[in-house]
Amino acid sequence: MNLFLLFIVILFCITPPAYSQAEKAPLFPSQQLNYPVDNSTWFDSKFNVLYIDNYQFENVRSLCLPNGYAKHTLEDKSNLPLSKYGLMPLRVDVVYTHYPINKHDWRTNYYELLASRVAELIRLDSSLNSTDIEWRFIMQTQCSNEVQAKNLFHGVVVHYSHQVPNTMASLKPDKLPVPIIKPQKFQMYVARNNEQIVLDNSELISILYPESVYNHDLKQHIPVTPKRKNEPGCSKFTTRADRPKQSLWSRLFR
Repeated sequence: MNLFLLFIVILFCITPPAYSQAEKAPLFPSQQLNYPVDNSTWFDSKFNVLYIDNYQFENVRSLCLPNGYAKHTLEDKSNLPLSKYGLMPLRVDVVYTHYPINKHDWRTNYYELLASRVAELIRLDSSLNSTDIEWRFIMQTQCSNEVQAKNLFHGVVVHYSHQVPNTMASLKPDKLPVPIIKPQKFQMYVARNNEQIVLDNSELISILYPESVYNHDLKQHIPVTPKRKNEPGCSKFTTRADRPKQSLWSRLFR
């Protein structure tokens, strides 16, 4: 009897429960995406809609996927799925406009268009259909007519982080270039006398990335600083090479 109970205990320990092997339920079930009008209350209760004037792109790791006004097909699908480049999605922003203001006046039904945009995205990258990822529906309100609405951004912005790849070949960051923003002018402050020097891009690049680093010709650009008033000139330092040459006789019998 004791051996039978011991066998039952061991069997229970090595057999995991059925619910632990079950996959996590997706964030968007197929029933809601296939019949969005019938499940409109589910969309309204499940997700909060953010109302902002104009969507501002954050200077973080993000992938911008436009789809256009009143459309759901993504214009660029080459960067999906993100796992192909060793990227892990963190947040998805579905961005569109609050025009027309009344949902019943939309050219395409609001819920059908929203569900089509979501379905198109998770069709290309099924990992986005997860409760571990934050989804936000964002409406832009800085538009009073259709022309203004078309000029605003419509699409999806996926925020991601890099994963540690199994092999270096699986990581291809060149596929997702980060935009470089170059302002017109930079302002550099000299800490010693608080003088302000305005430099353009070419001058600043030549200072930060001198050509001498690559070709060793020591011809990098050094900006001319204005001379302060009543400032004495620099002293001339001499070395042994600058001294006049002396004969061996004069150096031995001085």
